Amino acid sequence: VLMALIEKGLKYRTHLVNIANGEQYQDWFLKINPRGEVPVIQDGENIVPDSLRIINYLEDKYTGDA
Repeated sequence: VLMALIEKGLKYRTHLVNIANGEQYQDWFLKINPRGEVPVIQDGENIVPDSLRIINYLEDKYTGDA
């Protein structure tokens, strides 16, 4: 996912989630992704989980960038 963001020249912010401590199951994260899965990307109102789905989303939405 990170490589796709870089390749497309998109600006992004990262937030590391400590899965060893179960941070993905804290309320703040479950509001973003109720399944508690990582990675997940939030693009405006759009929230997309799963690496392959994220890459496909970026490719579809930002075709021609970079």
